[in-house]
Amino acid sequence: MRDRRPPVGLGVKSPASDGALSGSNPTAHFTGVGEEPRVCCCVPASCRRTPLKVVALTTAVLLGPVPGASAASTKRVALASSIALQQLGDPYVWGAIGPSSFDCSGLVQYSFRKAGIIVPRTAAAQAGRARHIARNQLRRGDLMFFSKGGRVYHVAVFLRWVGSRPEMVHAPRTGQDVRRAYPWTNSWFAGTFRG
Repeated sequence: MRDRRPPVGLGVKSPASDGALSGSNPTAHFTGVGEEPRVCCCVPASCRRTPLKVVALTTAVLLGPVPGASAASTKRVALASSIALQQLGDPYVWGAIGPSSFDCSGLVQYSFRKAGIIVPRTAAAQAGRARHIARNQLRRGDLMFFSKGGRVYHVAVFLRWVGSRPEMVHAPRTGQDVRRAYPWTNSWFAGTFRG
């Protein structure tokens, strides 16, 4: 039986804060530190609540293909990657979920929803719902979750292997547009919504 506990990683780093993590800010926003670029996944301001309510909201939307789903779910996941690619050049906007601007998890949610798969809103919640797989099992449309200190702070859609490097599409950060890229760090793990 699948573990239905709420996802971890709801500690946040608010753009207005001094950079300290806070469990009382429910936006599930975390930015990398050190050499990593600033990337984030956030709940829009209209959805901000106390952490307990966010957990309840998050667990209420943990949907997607169930184990043993048909090959149709594999096709839908691949379709989601094509939809994400159609967003190339759209601007990153913190908390945006489309159709013309996105944050990282908003791009994933939008693309998957258009392909007929409902996924949670934040990168941490998406990571909590996705079936974790080995990197060598990645297929087009699977997800790459970036983490630091046990917290997921970014998500991207896997496209293909270019030699030994995974190519992805993602909404990187403020001031950048949705783009194809290679990971800037090796601190990521793979997940899928394929059946």
